[in-house]
Amino acid sequence: MLESITRWRRRIGALGVNRDVTDRRRAEEALRTSEERYRLMVEGSEQVFFYIHDTAGRFEYLSPSIRDVLGIPAEELVGRSYHVLLTDDPENEQVTRETQRTIDSGEGLSTYTATVQHADGRRLVLELVETAVRRGGSVHGVQGFARDITARRQAEVALRESEERYRTLFQESRDAVYFTTVDGRLEEANAAALEMFGLTPDEVRQTNVTNHYATPHDRERF
Repeated sequence: MLESITRWRRRIGALGVNRDVTDRRRAEEALRTSEERYRLMVEGSEQVFFYIHDTAGRFEYLSPSIRDVLGIPAEELVGRSYHVLLTDDPENEQVTRETQRTIDSGEGLSTYTATVQHADGRRLVLELVETAVRRGGSVHGVQGFARDITARRQAEVALRESEERYRTLFQESRDAVYFTTVDGRLEEANAAALEMFGLTPDEVRQTNVTNHYATPHDRERF
């Protein structure tokens, strides 16, 4: 409320203007709440760290949680290029490409992975989600979140290797091995099964194994 002392009809009084600022107060409170949640997420998470770097790749800010992820204090990296964290893994060539694409386009999110080195020498895989930093209508840098997905990547590799071993055993087994639906339609069969049924690979999904049973009794048992 704005007030001022005024004289009207030989009397001294106060002249005031009231303005409803309820919506503005609510917006300010919502902004403070959002900023506090953002700060807690950025500075308190042990699984991820937040960073901002300029268009030359020099870090301007890193959240303290980078120490939990990479074992390096944030203050040691501010002013240095993000390249100091990268290993010689050929896949890291995409880091420069994706970062430059974000700077050039100035829009959208870019998600990719990078292989970095922990302070203790271990190699970690980070998943990066980046977007451009705009100031005054122009792009001044990149901001993003980095999450350690090393364990997930190792599990994926182990799964692929396990599937490859299984596939080798399945295909090279001398026993007929096959999979069917509950009503007997073939879904997959190894070489020995194809030979037993007299089928080609293209005929597998068009075949019901019960049609190869000699008697109604056998089909009923299936």
